Amino acid sequence: MLDFSPARYRTAACLVGSLLLVGGCASDGNMGNTFTGGIQNPFQGPSESGFFALVRKNCASYSIGGQPLGTLIERDSKVKDLTEKLYRGDISNDEYVNMVLQHHPSDDANIPATGCVIDQLTACQSSRCQLTPSKSPELDKAADTVAAEQLATAAETPAAERSAVDSMMENADKESNAGGALGSQP
Repeated sequence: MLDFSPARYRTAACLVGSLLLVGGCASDGNMGNTFTGGIQNPFQGPSESGFFALVRKNCASYSIGGQPLGTLIERDSKVKDLTEKLYRGDISNDEYVNMVLQHHPSDDANIPATGCVIDQLTACQSSRCQLTPSKSPELDKAADTVAAEQLATAAETPAAERSAVDSMMENADKESNAGGALGSQP
């Protein structure tokens, strides 16, 4: 007779579970090597070089302590270090502004320049630090559709009849000359 003890159920369950793990639940043999090219980080953040490229492109003309930001990032190790710390999240936005102001005092508190850098960091975090936004086929198609609709609407709109406009203007002139001021009719 067969023995259906709890130990046998556990053994059978472990055996079935291990077969599923080894064999795969829905393997069709076309999977290939999933580790080809190394394991990729799906949460990879924007690059530091991309961030600095955005800062150079959009903020280089702003000044910190009377000197162009683009020059300071290239030549002043303190400004570059602070900007790198901001990028890495080692310091907050407020700490960045205050530390830059301590090293390079300015009448405007360097707010335009540091604000631009912080704006680039925000843009960088949302777009992987792209200097130019990537093209979207959906946006291109939508723009083409809008342009076509505008052309169609412009073609359907009838041109105003010049004689009708002229007669309305003449009637308005006659009424203004005959009646005097506006709203003076009894």
